[in-house]
Amino acid sequence: MVDLSMVIVGFIVINQFVVWFLRVDYLVINSATFSGINPKDFIT
Repeated sequence: MVDLSMVIVGFIVINQFVVWFLRVDYLVINSATFSGINPKDFIT
C-alpha cells in the first residue's frame, strides 16, 4: 500500500513538470511568432 502523502507529493511534482513544459512550449511559440514581427513595436 502506497502512503497517501507520497501520492500527493508525486502528483504535485508531476503537475509542476507539466506546467513547466507547457510554459516552455508557450514561450517558444511566442518567440517564434514575435520573430516574424518587428520587436520594436512591443517595446515602449
